[in-house]
Amino acid sequence: MQWVKGTDHSAANDQRVTYSHPCSYTVYKNGTTYYAEANFVGGTDYSDAVFSTLLNSYVIPALTDGGLIFIKAGTYSVTAAIDVTHKITVEGEGDATLLEASGDFAVLSFVGTALDLVSDVRAANLKILGSGKANTSCYGVKIEFGDRVTLENLHIRKCYAGIYIKGCHGLFIDDFKIAGTGVEQCEYGIQSAWQSATNMLDCTISNGIVGDTASTGMKIQGTSGFLAENVVVVNAAGDAWLFGDEGAGEYSEYIHLVNCHGDSPSANTDAGFVFKIGSADKCRGIQMDNCWAGGVEIGIYIWGATEVAINNFQGRDCVEDMIYVDGNHVNITGGLIIDWDNADASTYNGVELNGCSDCTVEGVTFKNANAGNDSIEEVGAADYNNIIGNNVRGATGITVLGSNTRCKANIGYVTENGGITGAIATATAVAHGLAATPTKVIVTAAETGPTDIFVTAVGVANFTINFGGGGNKTFYWLAEV
Repeated sequence: MQWVKGTDHSAANDQRVTYSHPCSYTVYKNGTTYYAEANFVGGTDYSDAVFSTLLNSYVIPALTDGGLIFIKAGTYSVTAAIDVTHKITVEGEGDATLLEASGDFAVLSFVGTALDLVSDVRAANLKILGSGKANTSCYGVKIEFGDRVTLENLHIRKCYAGIYIKGCHGLFIDDFKIAGTGVEQCEYGIQSAWQSATNMLDCTISNGIVGDTASTGMKIQGTSGFLAENVVVVNAAGDAWLFGDEGAGEYSEYIHLVNCHGDSPSANTDAGFVFKIGSADKCRGIQMDNCWAGGVEIGIYIWGATEVAINNFQGRDCVEDMIYVDGNHVNITGGLIIDWDNADASTYNGVELNGCSDCTVEGVTFKNANAGNDSIEEVGAADYNNIIGNNVRGATGITVLGSNTRCKANIGYVTENGGITGAIATATAVAHGLAATPTKVIVTAAETGPTDIFVTAVGVANFTINFGGGGNKTFYWLAEV
């Protein structure tokens, strides 16, 4: 394709622009007519009273080898989905280029087939306004059977889902905003659906905000190799982030969240979670780094997921548990958890390990629990867990049920203590200072004379030292929970 160069575009009816890189067609509106002017030698100019027809019937079919369609600033009425095919880019001038839908369809449609994926397509610098979230096929962008799809600097409102994905390899979404209130609210921000033939693989979503959705902010199913970085989901009426769902088949794995945050409206006391990970046992290989959650029922809900790493998480101001774990091989390391169970009559915990095993909670600081609530609690058949080096000052403490769980070196919850007694007579009670009844007490004489030393009455506060030989004697002691 040979590009037009050095052309004088000053005429009033010539809307072609000087662009940073060659564009195939410049599209603009003049009065009630839409125009597409070719920027390459041999190209044909087109016009039509219907914007969707202009693109679908003329411009896109003319670009058999692909190309860039530049849409100038203005409001464009979209009456049917714009079907973007291989190697096509649709680009505007930011919010000044508004594509407004009038029916129940996707505004931009990147849809291929199982045997012919739509590939190397891109949309950028556009504002998209759908026809309303009640229209369940109204999407800002629909991707199905896609390959190497890029979305950049999109502002989407008033859709059932801002971006809908059902099968895509190599998806990149950056610098986006899906947010609207009132009639411009979306039901979902980004929604992916299980596609048995082509799942969502190798997806990167970065530098965006999803706000005020009527349901889930980010609903991700059937993905592998998913990275989200610097994405904020606010005021979601349901879950802010959801990986996996209650349906059949949608396995999600190898997910990495970095600097991702979420909350929900203050009135939403029992309606959703900030991060919900898993559907029975259908999620694995999840890593969260430097994420934040607040103002919701539960901060992180892990349901049957395995191989989960949560590093430097910060959570505050939730109604129930801040992190609820119903899955195995979950590591929670570092971070700060504040103000959980802030508005519920029941008892909840900073971290609840519900029937799980091979989990670690290490180096987490807990503050401001309501009276009666634990910082960390094992529930049900939980066992073989590690609870190490946490700071539970200001909270009730830790409940350990599993006989094989290791709970050591936690500030504010003493699990090991020892010392030397004063000179005591036999059958004297000694305060051990532990947070719970010790499971092991070792006593040895600190001087000669005592015989037949043994311990009785081991309880939540004291144990009793008994010995023979008479007199008052001193003893070394060590107690462990």
